[in-house]
Formats: sequence, structure tokens, C-alpha cells
Amino acid sequence: MKKWMLLLSGLSFQALFGQISELESGWVNNGLEHSAIKSFSFGNIERLFDSSKVTKWDVFPDITGSYGNGQLKIQTGAGVALEAGLKQKWAIQLRYAVGYSNASNSSYSSDLHTKAFFMNRLSKTNPANNFLYNDIRFRMTYRPIKQIELQAGIDNHHFGEGDRSLMIGQQSAPNPFVKVTGSIWRLQYHFMQQLWSEGMFTNNYRPKGNATHYVSYKVNRNIHIGIFESVVYGMKDTLYNRGFEPEYANPFIFFRPQEYGVGSTDNVVLGLNASYQFGSHMIYGSFVLDEFLLKEIRARKRWWANKYAVQIGVKSHFVRGEHRWFHRFEANLVRPFTYTQIRPDVVYASENLPVAHPLGANFIELYDEVNWRYRNFDVTLFLQYYLKGHAEPNDNTGGDIYIPYTERKEEYNYTIGRGITQWRYMAGLHFAYGLRKNKWQVFIEPRLIINKIEKTVHTDGYFTVGIHRKIGAFRRNY
Repeated sequence: MKKWMLLLSGLSFQALFGQISELESGWVNNGLEHSAIKSFSFGNIERLFDSSKVTKWDVFPDITGSYGNGQLKIQTGAGVALEAGLKQKWAIQLRYAVGYSNASNSSYSSDLHTKAFFMNRLSKTNPANNFLYNDIRFRMTYRPIKQIELQAGIDNHHFGEGDRSLMIGQQSAPNPFVKVTGSIWRLQYHFMQQLWSEGMFTNNYRPKGNATHYVSYKVNRNIHIGIFESVVYGMKDTLYNRGFEPEYANPFIFFRPQEYGVGSTDNVVLGLNASYQFGSHMIYGSFVLDEFLLKEIRARKRWWANKYAVQIGVKSHFVRGEHRWFHRFEANLVRPFTYTQIRPDVVYASENLPVAHPLGANFIELYDEVNWRYRNFDVTLFLQYYLKGHAEPNDNTGGDIYIPYTERKEEYNYTIGRGITQWRYMAGLHFAYGLRKNKWQVFIEPRLIINKIEKTVHTDGYFTVGIHRKIGAFRRNY
């Protein structure tokens, strides 16, 4: 079986650039356990509960420069990280970075991917992107008993075993949240409330709430199944200040009946995760359902509102002495109009960034990565291919989730890639060397990107260098 997986690594021809995600550390380092819900910014929290008192802190640089397509993008700053545990019941994790960037919170591009909770434009009159970023990520955890955990803070979350998530992923900017986790027998239950928003630093600020259920069932050591339910609701508009919705605060109800009960047009998304582990390999998948009618699916007329997304992937981990290898191959498919709604305050997104897959909707993507680690060296080869449909003039084809689905021309014949069709190929290499006991990394990233839009082909080369803290580093792999 291992020979088969290595052969798959060699034959995979799609993929990316960047270091292996620290999101996989729980799976790779802890007995290859399933890790369906992961923290983006921090390492394993369990060590903070192992002793009666522990405090660790670190000051780190946050400097990145990228040149490509005739533009130089820079991010220069510094930060501090703090971790503390108290009485084996409390844990605090903090990471704060501040600095200058001329790259905004872009949803899908190949520059820096600066993602911060506060992005303040330095000049309102200067059209150039000059920002002061304050990136704060914080988690406070209280565990009164082993089976119950209460957590609050500002951070990203990642649901699923894939590098991308079709439910909630780490690619967007961090958001405030509170989360309750309960474990009993083979079941683990998560209930989370988040505060999303649109136009935070404009005169058109629109807060929006998100409530999420996630139930994980461990069938046995090899098989995990997770059920996901999430609702997005607007807290405020020009006529009504709705505020926090108490109907969604009950952790033991289904959101769809409550949505009908409050007479709203809130956005409910359902999902299923599944993973099967054998040895040092895992096959995983996700299915997300936004909206559908069974009779329309049976009719096979490609109705616009049959909105769903599918992910399937395989990942493997190998150890040969001091050499560590990681491989992943993943495919993602998202139907047109998935995650969309009538108004921006109920779109499944925050601050103009998709919360799930960063491509939004109306695409199919193939993604592959091979990572090699040896002592302080960290090398990754990435390849990626995707096909995506963009909106045409005066016609929404379901690719941009911020365009209301009412702005479409017809009811049927919506296939993936409809509209202005884009084919994208990307290949790159991430080479990093660890400093300060491998807490920091200095890195270089050469990348080649080929875009074909309709019959026009455009090729770009990017070269990125920098130094940053290893855990919580941004991955420019999309």
C-alpha cells in the first residue's frame, strides 16, 4: 500500500507552493489521529493542561516581500506570541502582529495574502493599497472537567481533513467567537457562535452572526464521521436592528426549523465529513448542501438552486530516520450559486472573503502537495489546477458569491465553468530553514502561474522571500 501511495505522489500533476500546514500537526504527530476541527494560529493546546503552571512567550519578525506581474508587494512588521496554562484548567494562547502592508485582505491572488482582524487604510485620498495591519489572534480555554471545554477569542477555524475546507476554513480573516465542546463515549459535540461582518472600516458597517453545530462520531479507530450545520444571519439593516439572534443560541436545536420560526431569509448550510485511516494514510471527504429540490435533481436540467459542494482527498505521512515526508492529493467541486444569498449580510462570507473555499463557487479544483522535512529544512512542491466560471456582463453565473442569485438570466443549464471560463495552472517550490529551535522560518518561494481566460493565455512568475513565525504562517497556496 505504501508503494501505491508513493506512486500516486509521483503521478499527481496538479498543485501548489508553501510549507506543509501546521494544521496537520495533530494528525502527523499524535498517533495519526483524526483532526476534523483544527486551530490555525496555535499549536497543540494539550501541553498547556499537562502541568499546574506553564508560561511561554516569543517575539518574532513578520516580514515578507513578493514580486510578480510587475508589482512589488511587501509586508513588514513584528509580533509577540504568548502561551500560558494554569491549574490544569485554564489555557491562554495569544499571537499579535502589527506592521505595514501594501496588500489588502485579498480573497484569491498570488501576492501576500495578508489576513488581519484590523486593516486600516493609511490614506483615504490615496488610491494605493497602504495599510496598517493589526493581526490579533487569541484563545482563552477553560476545561472544568475533561469532557467539557469552553473557549472564546478571535481566530480562524478549520473544519475537515482537507487543505481547503468546504465548511469553514482558515483562509479568511479571523473573527470573534465563543465555542462549547462536549465529549462523551465516541461522540464529540461542538457549538460555536461567531461574529462576522461586512464593511468594518467603512460607513456601511453590517455585522452578521454565525452559529454552528458540529457532531463527530468515532465509529472506530479508523473511521470518523462528522455532521455540520451552520447559519448566517444579518444583525442590522437600514430598517431593523436585529442584533444577536437568541433563537440560534440553543445548542440543541436544528437551525432550519428555527429559521422558518423567526420568518427570516437566513442562510443555512449543511455538511457531512467522513474519513478512513489505514496505517499512515487517510482517505477523507466532505459534502456540503446549501439548497436543493429532489425533483429538480432527478430532472437533470441543472437547476440553479441545486447548490452543493464535494471534496475528496488522500493524505499520507512517512518517516525514514530523520526524514519526514507528507503527501496530499485533493479534489474540490462547488456548484454555481453555492453559499450565495440575496443580500451581503447573509452571504456565507466575512469582510468580502469567502469563509469556506477561497474560490467561492462555480469551479472544480485539483490540488497536490509533497513535503519533505529534515532537521531544520522544510521543502514543499505544490501544483494546482482549477476551472472556474466568472460572471458575464449583465449575467450572474454563480461564481462570485457576493452577487445576489436574483441577478441571473434563467433557471436552468448552470454547469461548472459557465460564464467567462478561466483555466489556471500553478506550480511552485517553498524552501524554508528553521531558526531559533525551528520556531521561526526564513523562506523563498518561486512560483509559475498560467492563466487561460477564454482564448487568452497569460503567464506570470512570482518570487517571494521572508521570515516569519512557523506556527500560524500564511500559506500562499491558492
